[in-house]
Amino acid sequence: MSLDDLLKRVAMAPDEAQAILKRMVEKKQLILIDLERLKVVDFSHYQGLKEIVLTQLKEFHGRFPMKSGLSKEELRTKLPAEVDIRLFQTLISELIQTGKIVLEKDKLRLPEHRVSSSDEKGLVKKVEEAVLKGELQPPSPRELAEAWSEEEKAIQAIFEHLIHEGILVKIA
Repeated sequence: MSLDDLLKRVAMAPDEAQAILKRMVEKKQLILIDLERLKVVDFSHYQGLKEIVLTQLKEFHGRFPMKSGLSKEELRTKLPAEVDIRLFQTLISELIQTGKIVLEKDKLRLPEHRVSSSDEKGLVKKVEEAVLKGELQPPSPRELAEAWSEEEKAIQAIFEHLIHEGILVKIA
């Protein structure tokens, strides 16, 4: 909530409201999000949002062990609608600084997450070989999935893993 929004809801002089907000920020009851507009968020709500971020990343890693992480924008869409860009940036910055999450290239991940190398069927090597064999016309994940009777999502995840590792380069 910004100071302007607060003043619309309470019968209080702006200076008095500012003083109270500053004391609450000092006591860690509120988190200051925007200094210019004096926008604040309740500390317990802020802590809850951090837990949502960590839970979303944990669930993402569980569903997609071959992916290196989740993009910031995709993560932001998984948070409540009232989380604006400044609040989101504050959350992410704090989580990175405290080591609870890691920003690697353009992806966010939990520090303990490693791309799963459990490849029982040898698909990573097969995908790499198929792309090399295709030279300038490599097969798509869909084509490989159909040819090998595999799930397209699994093949797509391997492509993304190989791109992230620098083995493949995405050009279009």
